[in-house]
Amino acid sequence: MEDINEENDENEKYEESEEEASSYELEQENINSLIKEQKYWNDYFIKNFIYLPGKCPICKSTKISIGNGNKLLNPKKLVCNNYKCLYRANLKNYSVLKIFPKIPCSDLMKIINYSIFDKKNGTEIKKALIRDYNAKLNISTINRVLNKFRQCIAHYLKDFYKFHKLGKSTGGSNISMDESDFVDIKGVKIWVIGAKNNKTLNIRIDLYKTRNENDIKNFINNHIKINNNIITDGWPSYNYLDLPNSGYHHSWP
Repeated sequence: MEDINEENDENEKYEESEEEASSYELEQENINSLIKEQKYWNDYFIKNFIYLPGKCPICKSTKISIGNGNKLLNPKKLVCNNYKCLYRANLKNYSVLKIFPKIPCSDLMKIINYSIFDKKNGTEIKKALIRDYNAKLNISTINRVLNKFRQCIAHYLKDFYKFHKLGKSTGGSNISMDESDFVDIKGVKIWVIGAKNNKTLNIRIDLYKTRNENDIKNFINNHIKINNNIITDGWPSYNYLDLPNSGYHHSWP
């Protein structure tokens, strides 16, 4: 009888040791998975949100590179390879997200990812972060990140449109233009002026207080390359396009 009890005790100990080993393996698997995921988001951050300077801010050397840093908050560092300088800086300092120094880069990327691909608002993102990653961020912080990201998009598009105007540099493209008025939530009337490349279907849209000649001219100069043909309706503000020195060709539908 004692032998049977001893055998049962041994079996129980063996089962417990198996459970501990299985639990340890599962824990290690979760840690490895977390490390891989963290690396993915950190690499995503570096690829899409870092604007490296052309020179070291201290010694002006062009020998700069990305080195290792703190794995969570600051996954990489900017490193000057000039042996006389050896400047080190957090990569976040060269990012539009540098105003969030205490939030891990991976969490910042998750917030932006939820916003872009899942079309989630701040409250939904907060719930998703807890559900998927057990990451607890308050709603005001999430909204600050989203607002900053929207500002970055607006600035990027403004710069993009400045250097990527509609039409060909050599001219010959047909660009259709029109304008329409709307009333915003405060009851203020605004004009939306738009243009479309009839071949590529690329568009440009901007907001103005009026549709007078100055605003029309400002829109055309900002968004359409010279020597291209602009197709408009009979609104008088477009008449300056018929002048020899306007830089554009003008026609009607």
